[in-house]
Amino acid sequence: MYQYAGIHNAQKLGKYGVEDTSKIVKRLAYSHYRLMMIEAAQLPARMNWHFKAGLAKSLYEDAQAMKAWVDRASELRNPQLQKMKSPDPWLELFWDELLMARSDYELWVGIYEIAKPEIQRLYKAYLEATQPLVDYPTVRLMKQAMTDLDDQLAWGLAIQPVLLDDAQFFTAHADQYDIIVDDEQSVKAYKEHLLELLHECGGIAGESADLNRTPIRWRSKEAFAIPVKAVRDPRMGGETIGRTGVKNQPLDNVLAGAAESARIRQEELGAAELIAATLVMQHGMPWEFYDDLSRHCWDEMRHTLYGQAVLDLGGFEWFTQPQFKGDYDPHMDKPVAASYVWLSVGVEGEAMKKEQMPKEARFYKKLAQESEEPFVKLLAQGIDFDWADEVTHHQYGRKWAEELVGGYGTAKLIADKEMALNNERMKEDTHKYWNGKVFSQRYIGS
Repeated sequence: MYQYAGIHNAQKLGKYGVEDTSKIVKRLAYSHYRLMMIEAAQLPARMNWHFKAGLAKSLYEDAQAMKAWVDRASELRNPQLQKMKSPDPWLELFWDELLMARSDYELWVGIYEIAKPEIQRLYKAYLEATQPLVDYPTVRLMKQAMTDLDDQLAWGLAIQPVLLDDAQFFTAHADQYDIIVDDEQSVKAYKEHLLELLHECGGIAGESADLNRTPIRWRSKEAFAIPVKAVRDPRMGGETIGRTGVKNQPLDNVLAGAAESARIRQEELGAAELIAATLVMQHGMPWEFYDDLSRHCWDEMRHTLYGQAVLDLGGFEWFTQPQFKGDYDPHMDKPVAASYVWLSVGVEGEAMKKEQMPKEARFYKKLAQESEEPFVKLLAQGIDFDWADEVTHHQYGRKWAEELVGGYGTAKLIADKEMALNNERMKEDTHKYWNGKVFSQRYIGS
């Protein structure tokens, strides 16, 4: 097929005009916006380590889809959206109720069994019905978004039995753990409620919606509260705001340092959760802010996961170790704007200023060339990309300092003060853990 630039069915009459497409695009923009916010809000509250990781990836990809649909809406004879507005009360209530999921499995059902399959259905139906040539910009965006969506739904199917196993375990050990869990039976009423709301609003596309009825709230009569303490799986080795290394450290001093460096990356989950909370709680910001912070959040989760990958590759035990929460728990009693500039301007900016990370990257790049250890080679490659990410994150802090705290000078003052407080907080837990143990940090510049 060479005619019409390879676009098939270029002469067919499509189902949609500009007004129809504009309506659907605005509902898609709103839905991806709500998904991004729900995934960010729920990230610190969820228990399963792997589920948290998937939520961070999804919220970044939903933010990208949201941005694309906001831009497309402005091309369809609509002014650029300055603030996301609900297209109808039923759809708004559907997302409000989904936000209030009380457990890992309830949230999984709402997102991966109901919401995202409904968006996938809309994409497929729209692509089948629209005029592919005149509506090509919409078609292209949908195809791009569907690639992410297909990956998300495949991952969702893979993690479902893991979440059900968690529910079975904690139900059987209810006398030991104070954890709210759900399975396919206990989630049934919540699932039916969400399906009813989605049906009444005519699905994400808003087809045959019944707007004469008044939506009834169930879970969302009160506002969602971001957890003041990030949740961890209680089967892990407890919680700490100090650095605790790995359980089976190598005897070799340099390799021990490499394991510790990987462990520090694996502990960046709290940073991802802090950014997610900032994204949700910092209202009324420009679209670009949510775009930047969704990327920042996913970057920190990627660092966490690559630290985990290095530790897993090296056979080092991290899951049963005390889990570091110093990037989240101590900062949630402060304005999130101050906490975010502490992280982006303070922690990440300081690493660049003192060349700590570039020095570390150079060291491990050289070590990876000399070492036969696969985990060292993976660590070196990860730190190289980590360095690039941190430069970008510091730029985010500088970029949004004016909106968040009134300017970069104020941001630097806040960051310096919080850095000193944070270092002091960490000392006790770090000393308590390492007292009597060999602590090797001589791997940089030795």
